[in-house]
Amino acid sequence: MICLNTVVMALRQDGLDPFFENVFEKLNYVFAFIFNVEMILKLIGLDHQYFYSSWNIFDMIVVFSGDAGIILKFVSSGSSFSSAATVVRAFRIMRIVRLVRSQPDVKIILDTLVNIVPQITNFITLMFLLLFIYAALGINLFSGIHL
Repeated sequence: MICLNTVVMALRQDGLDPFFENVFEKLNYVFAFIFNVEMILKLIGLDHQYFYSSWNIFDMIVVFSGDAGIILKFVSSGSSFSSAATVVRAFRIMRIVRLVRSQPDVKIILDTLVNIVPQITNFITLMFLLLFIYAALGINLFSGIHL
């Protein structure tokens, strides 16, 4: 289901036929329902032990973000929340990380990445600053050009 959900999210594009847009939206509601049912069944089955696993907490955060995106979509309907709804709904792509549990080699790589992030924080901040400066410079230099 995770792979199928990822494929459906990857097939969406700008300027898509309204029929397919509606089909993909309905499929996303079905996937959200399935993942909510899975989370609830795990909560019932594992009781308090559900919260001892960081993967279960990650699953819960992803499910809640998907639910928040759906709620924001219905609440926003053209208001200023529509961009926030898009950002929150984009967080659903993190479901693919759930597949890491079944692949030990990928899990080792992900654990290594998590362990080195605190050590390279300064470098990441410097790269972000450099990217921001180039973006601001590009906007300043090319703002008067019309395509």
